[in-house]
Formats: sequence, C-alpha cells, structure tokens
Amino acid sequence: MLEEQIIRYTEEQLPEIKSIFFLNVPKYFAKKEWDDFTEYLKLHSTTYFLAKNENKMIGCGGYHKSTPDTARLSWDFIHPEFKGKGIGRKMISHCIEEIRKDPDIHNIEVWTSQHAYQFYAKFGLETYHIEEHYWEKNLHLYKMKSRKEF
Repeated sequence: MLEEQIIRYTEEQLPEIKSIFFLNVPKYFAKKEWDDFTEYLKLHSTTYFLAKNENKMIGCGGYHKSTPDTARLSWDFIHPEFKGKGIGRKMISHCIEEIRKDPDIHNIEVWTSQHAYQFYAKFGLETYHIEEHYWEKNLHLYKMKSRKEF
C-alpha cells in the first residue's frame, strides 16, 4: 500500500524531478519543454508540490493564477511505475484544495494533451479547444476549463 505525502517543492529536488520528467518524454511531454518547465518553477515554485513515498519522489504538480479569477493546473506528471495508483488524483485534489483557499479564484483550467485530457475530465474540466501538433508532432494541445465555479 502506498503511503504518499504531498510536500511543497524546493529547488534541491529539481534533479529528482528531471529524471521523472524525462521518463514521461515523448508520450506526455516534448523534450524541449524541460526549459519551459524550469522557467515555470522560477515563477511559481510556491504553488508546486511533490508526491513522495518512503522518501522517494514519485510525482509532482502545481498551479498558478492565469487570470485574476482562474487557476491553471500545470506540469503534473507521475513516475511511470506509479501511474494508475491514485497519485495523480491525490496531487490534483491537493492543488484544488489549495486553490479553494483563494477567494478570488472561481475557475480552474488546464492545458494538456490527448493523452491526459480524460484524466482531467474526472475533475469536472471540459475541453473547449484542441490544437493539433501544438507541443510537437503528434502531441496535441487540449485546453480545458471548469464547467462551473468549483
């Protein structure tokens, strides 16, 4: 049984994150996105979290305000050995709990791919825009948002 805990990101964990990120390339991310991700962490590290199990990092994810009333779930990924075990669900639920603490945020969105949009739909997000080959060839952008205030 997994006894994972969600903790706040710190910079010294970046090497562990990098190894998990590249285990998710090319299916979920384009290799070139690593630089975008590290820039994201410089701006939004206070709302980025890690899932750990027995002191081993097994996943991560976070959010940021994309507009004054909207939070965007961002850069969620799990170690392939732990996919399908509820860690992603726990991570997104944690982020949503954190988002709910901000009374100005009334909507949630995510930019994801064809490989993960069904996962986010379980949290009440609906696809409103698809752009083929956005991230790179055969890796499409799915923009999703909450159907109503959460």
